[in-house]
Amino acid sequence: MSEEKTPPAQHQDQQPGSEEKMDPPPVFIHDHYRSAGKLKDKVAIVTGGDSGIGRAVAVHFAAEGAKVLISYLDEHDDARTACEEIGKRGGEVISHVGDIGERELCQELIDTVLERWGRLDAADSLHLRRRLGRRIRRQYAHGTSGRAGGSGARVCLPGLR
Repeated sequence: MSEEKTPPAQHQDQQPGSEEKMDPPPVFIHDHYRSAGKLKDKVAIVTGGDSGIGRAVAVHFAAEGAKVLISYLDEHDDARTACEEIGKRGGEVISHVGDIGERELCQELIDTVLERWGRLDAADSLHLRRRLGRRIRRQYAHGTSGRAGGSGARVCLPGLR
């Protein structure tokens, strides 16, 4: 019977933090994962795609055949690593830095994807949900929007197929 290991306590003063400083490093895809090609020729935007759950989503989308644009705030090393991991799986990727709370950036992400690949099939915004939590769900339910979530949703909807 193997003994369960508890990761050491970790703290980073700057948020969002950097995955490269984490020990042990997070697992975002297992080596034994085998793609079924379920997203072949699809195009997706993943906000926060440089690290954490966003990176896991972006890498899995790419492994399944999607072309992916990842956006991130300012963690350039994490974004570079995410792009490398996507490339290892044969995926096409664009990385884009900026604050998704800005409507202009959201429009720029959509324009970049449509210009490069001519379509947008999915916009996964786990970063927005984490950042805005229940507030965004409540506002969507009432027909209003949070700063970041509303900008992204209003801009993305016309581009989605």
